[in-house]
Amino acid sequence: MIGAERFILIGCLLQGALGRDWAVWMPQRIEALNGSCVLIPCRFDIHPNFDNDLTAEAKGLWRKGDKDGKEVFDSSRTGTAAEQNTIKGTLIGQLLMKNCTTILDGFPSSYNDDYFFRLEGSNGLKFTFPNGVKINAQDSPPKPKLTSERLEVMEGTSVSLSCSAAAPCPKLPPNLTWTPRLNDSVGQLQENVSVSSVLTFTASHLHHGQNITCRALYTLQHGNIQKMSEANLTLRVLYMPQISGSGSCSRTAAEISCSCESRGNPSPSMEWRVSGLRVTNSTDKVVREEQLGNTGLRSSLTMRQSQGDTPTLFCVSTNSLGSTSLQLHLLSPQQHSGFGIASLLIAAAAVAGATIMICLITQLILK
Repeated sequence: MIGAERFILIGCLLQGALGRDWAVWMPQRIEALNGSCVLIPCRFDIHPNFDNDLTAEAKGLWRKGDKDGKEVFDSSRTGTAAEQNTIKGTLIGQLLMKNCTTILDGFPSSYNDDYFFRLEGSNGLKFTFPNGVKINAQDSPPKPKLTSERLEVMEGTSVSLSCSAAAPCPKLPPNLTWTPRLNDSVGQLQENVSVSSVLTFTASHLHHGQNITCRALYTLQHGNIQKMSEANLTLRVLYMPQISGSGSCSRTAAEISCSCESRGNPSPSMEWRVSGLRVTNSTDKVVREEQLGNTGLRSSLTMRQSQGDTPTLFCVSTNSLGSTSLQLHLLSPQQHSGFGIASLLIAAAAVAGATIMICLITQLILK
């Protein structure tokens, strides 16, 4: 039976009352879901003089409003007699073990109130404990609690995210799902009053700034109705600069223009090296930069060229975690010129061929 032998009361403030002899322990408040069952963890103690009166025939009752209020549940009513209970349910604890844990089924929000436990046994063992529990059923389930040991992690390290959701109805615990799944391991654990799931994956730069969602899907006891709540977390991943693509360069007879893009966290810086020397802005070399969000940078270099000059070009990107570089390849002026002439010749040949074909087709039609 669920929770009959032990209680894991997460997030509940337990209370005791009535000194050493008569006492009851249960949460002061329970948040439930309208239309679903609710677990009331409960245990008690009685005066030693009544120990012999606590027999297998003992029964537990719950009263609504105050300790002298309306009786809504009697554990001795079973089968068709259980229909006489205002609120259906099951006392899953063993009274002989002084365990009064109870599940009330299909608890409606219209019955939100204080509830008090009454014990009835043989002879004079009849006692209503004056400390009750306030049950508050809401139409919407509470948000899951989503946590991480660290919100800022290094790329390549293992990350574990934990999601915990209240499970006021142990018969129908919520189902926890992750978005995105990240194609790694997921484990789920159910306890008496909560369900938890742990998502473990290896951090990548692709996860930086990604919104990770844990969803809790609850199914009500009646009408096959489902309700959902969710929690979100954004992860910060620290990673070295990464130069995207292969960069690009173009040249004319007078100048060379190149561009390079990089991303990293922390945001990287960029520098250009021409024939091994770092470029600074001057009359014949101009560097321009553009920020790409919080982690990206685009840099462009425009410089004059001398006749026959084919320099070695590198863009270098750096942040506090390291640096990376990319060599950009340039055609020599002769290759670039030759490539242009060849392109013109090919285009001219294509036009001439198309003209000849049109003439031949026209002659055949006229015949």
